[in-house]
Amino acid sequence: MSDEALARDFEKRQLRWGLDWIGDEIQRVNNANGWDGLDPESWDREDKKHRIPSKLALLHSEVSEMLEAFRKGDKDNFIEEAADVFIRLMDITHPLGMDIASAALSKVAKNAGRGHRHGGKRV
Repeated sequence: MSDEALARDFEKRQLRWGLDWIGDEIQRVNNANGWDGLDPESWDREDKKHRIPSKLALLHSEVSEMLEAFRKGDKDNFIEEAADVFIRLMDITHPLGMDIASAALSKVAKNAGRGHRHGGKRV
């Protein structure tokens, strides 16, 4: 493996470690504040599945708040709401054991191979 490839691999590992730490901290704070969290069984167990759509609704509400901050031209609130979106996303993926760092890097690589404004979308 070349030095450049080794450096990129190390950077990816650092990203995963950092996101794991953030995910652990989000779970710790939420649990300390009395919020019911997800766990790896939440995906498959019928008595826990309802938690995932509830968490997704909260994620959606944060995206809507981010849009409102943009509409009002409030950059400070916009970045705060962006942080809330990130926290909500981590609150879903991390306890389910999903590696969002690898998924995001993989998706960026996939998108790099797509054509200019692929899909014929207007926006």
